[in-house]
Amino acid sequence: MNQHEPHRSCFYLTLWSTGVEFEEIMETKLPICTVGYPLDGNDVLLGKKASTEKAVKRKINGFWLGFGGDFEPEDETLRKSFARELFDETALQVKPDDVVVVAKVLIKDEKGDRLWLYYTLCKCARKIPTPNREFDEFRWFPRDALPEKILGADILILPKIFTGEKLEGYIQYNADMNVVDYKLTTVTSVSEALP
Repeated sequence: MNQHEPHRSCFYLTLWSTGVEFEEIMETKLPICTVGYPLDGNDVLLGKKASTEKAVKRKINGFWLGFGGDFEPEDETLRKSFARELFDETALQVKPDDVVVVAKVLIKDEKGDRLWLYYTLCKCARKIPTPNREFDEFRWFPRDALPEKILGADILILPKIFTGEKLEGYIQYNADMNVVDYKLTTVTSVSEALP
């Protein structure tokens, strides 16, 4: 498998036709995404998600989030992916070499495995981006005083990665975006090899 191809999993579809069973292997791909958090001293930059159609559908509008999105093959690395997304969403520039991958998490919901999410951190000059279509507001928060309205995964992961832990595991959400199950294991390093 090429390093840029998304994770693949297989499942069997059983068809019944006049009492005869047929099996067909169907291949599914999980997207790979990055999310990152610019740091300045003890503070972290977050953006308040705007009420775009996509954000409303995903029930994340109004939440304070990190920055990121889909990994694209031309990004070549997870670090470049985050640097590109940070620039796209905030106009802040960071060097990919200054980005650290600190967590690899499989995101699940009631329908099953949804995506691989890689958490990243980077040092960044303290600037406040201009609000845009994706984010209504940007604000620097002390790492130990995050806003109340953040995603369940971030509640579990951010305090750990802000203190230097590296994590791998999974988080499962229900339809209302509440965490219903998770397993996060501290590791010595996070593999940047794509699943």
